[in-house]
Amino acid sequence: MAEVKKRRRAPPNRKESAVSYLVLVALMVIAGGIWIQQADFDPNPWRPVTTGKDPTAARPATPDERNGSSIEPFLTAGLDALGGSETFDTQTLSDKIDGKADLYLKAGFKALTTARLRFRSEPAHWFEIFLFDMEDSDAAFSVYSQQKRTGAVALDFVRDGYRAGNAVFFISANRYVEMIGAAAAEPLLQAMVQSAEQFLKQQGVSTEAGDPRRLFPESDLIAGSLALLAADAFGFDRFNHIYVAQYRIGADELTGFVKECGSPEEAAELARAYGAFLENFGAKLVTALPADATVHRYRLFESHEAVFSVGRYLAGVHEGPAQTSTETLTASLRNRLEEATHE
Repeated sequence: MAEVKKRRRAPPNRKESAVSYLVLVALMVIAGGIWIQQADFDPNPWRPVTTGKDPTAARPATPDERNGSSIEPFLTAGLDALGGSETFDTQTLSDKIDGKADLYLKAGFKALTTARLRFRSEPAHWFEIFLFDMEDSDAAFSVYSQQKRTGAVALDFVRDGYRAGNAVFFISANRYVEMIGAAAAEPLLQAMVQSAEQFLKQQGVSTEAGDPRRLFPESDLIAGSLALLAADAFGFDRFNHIYVAQYRIGADELTGFVKECGSPEEAAELARAYGAFLENFGAKLVTALPADATVHRYRLFESHEAVFSVGRYLAGVHEGPAQTSTETLTASLRNRLEEATHE
């Protein structure tokens, strides 16, 4: 039997090799694109979207549902609740306010309750309530003061509260409340303000004596600028629970800060530690003001810093643009705190 010779396959020509190479490169590019998209996947576009029309279609809450939630005090005449309320804890807070959750958690967040209310006669006019339950009144003030909107108009029935744009913000004891309207319509805003006032009357407005405003001199103070930094103020990990306020002295704007410590020794030690922190970043000690006190002024690049202690208070000036204004505010703060220690 004759042996059958196997036919050898001809090697690919240049054209076939080039096509194969291009196909391989294309597949690699597609695979890389898929990998990048998976690594940067955002699930939010695939979640159910709530539009401005949905709340008006929701059913009003039953009396039993309203009595079992914390929104009942907000229900003034003519308002209906849209369904029940929702509650979020430390583990689920970011599901509702993704991007800001860390601010609340650092300040002392406990729980968030949200609910929607609308006009009975005008269903398109609705607003959402965000009721933040914080650890204490300082924690509530911290989150309130660190995110104030521009164009704020103070509410006349609460110490810490204002309206701005389409929203109302205020504090009641350890609760921080945001009320966000579907529009900036004046009738809707008036209803929100009335709802806030009724809530405060039913809950009781805190009248705690420890008003931090008393620690800051009134001269040159920019109204409404007081804030509480809950943690890591000015990048220093030991600066927790620091009150700050903005001042305008001549053409200069600068920040004064105060922290009440447990003892004079603690305040003095913390002042020294902050000075060392500044020096680690290249600050140069300029002078002690006055020489017999624990008041030190530093030059850090183009800004001026000051830190000192008076009794159990640590205080100072941050980012002063000029030596004169920094020294002026330093002396003013020191005098006010000396008065406060004897009150």
